[in-house]
Amino acid sequence: MSDETRQHYDQFAHRYDEIFLSRQRDKILKLAAYVPRPWSTPCLDAGAGTGIAGKVLSHTFVNVDISAAMLSHAEDPRVIADVQNLPFEDETFGFILCVSVIDHRLDIELSLKELTRVLKPDAHLALSVLKTEDVAHVEWTLMSIFGRLEHRLDLGPDVGFITRKQSHQESASR
Repeated sequence: MSDETRQHYDQFAHRYDEIFLSRQRDKILKLAAYVPRPWSTPCLDAGAGTGIAGKVLSHTFVNVDISAAMLSHAEDPRVIADVQNLPFEDETFGFILCVSVIDHRLDIELSLKELTRVLKPDAHLALSVLKTEDVAHVEWTLMSIFGRLEHRLDLGPDVGFITRKQSHQESASR
């Protein structure tokens, strides 16, 4: 992600919830409704911004964002990082939420492979992509990584995808 993008988010971090909370809340609730609970911990909010997902779902997430100013409004734990290069070990997270983050400014394949890398086997990835983006490319990439999608959702301005990483046993039997 570029410095310009980071600076953009830094500048309006103090007003982000005021502007986007209601719009993001609906997407987060709809995505989370399709992911079976309980979620294995820790859980990751990739591109967390101000930590809206944790607030809406009353759940603790590791909040990752490129903007320190955005993260200053989120609960701990907070990590400044880019979704294309996450500072976590393989198979760390039991659930990953990524709302309206994957876009044309990122390498889509790299971003999705990085999210998959840090996802535990048998855990879910729930993400949304703005309809103005290359949704077909995101869907194709998810299909090529995961083999299938569990759900494709219309989230108003976004398209949502729910998928699950195969367990080691499923991968071995393939």
